[in-house]
Amino acid sequence: MIAVRLTPDLKMVAVAAPEYLARCGTPTSPADLHQHACINWRLQADGRQYRWEFKKRGQRLDVAVEGPVVTNHADIGIAAALGGLGIAYHFEQDGVAEHIAQGRLVQVLADWTVSRPGLFLYYPNRQHRPALLGALIDCLLDKGVFAEVQEA
Repeated sequence: MIAVRLTPDLKMVAVAAPEYLARCGTPTSPADLHQHACINWRLQADGRQYRWEFKKRGQRLDVAVEGPVVTNHADIGIAAALGGLGIAYHFEQDGVAEHIAQGRLVQVLADWTVSRPGLFLYYPNRQHRPALLGALIDCLLDKGVFAEVQEA
């Protein structure tokens, strides 16, 4: 099999607007989230609310949070955090890193981050891969979407 990386590993971050943190304080551990307004995720598959995942030095915690907003769309959750409604939990690649760099959001619980493996495209290792698959891969590599090609 050939594995073509589509994305880098996906880092999850908890973020809030500076105004929210000035008003409500900054959590220092995942347990502190129970005293904060959190912007939650509703899972599309079964409608449950997502339990935020944290990891530090091998210790893993899943935290059920509560707050004024529940969404299944990253843009809504990020907008709610930017508006000072609470702490949001998103993939850094969802545009959150840009807001952090510009000072509009602040990462909290940075020492409790979790990363997910990135996305890969897998296809059989054949001498002659289909021309359309090759064209797609070449096009995406030219656009910088794929970071690397690895054999699996």
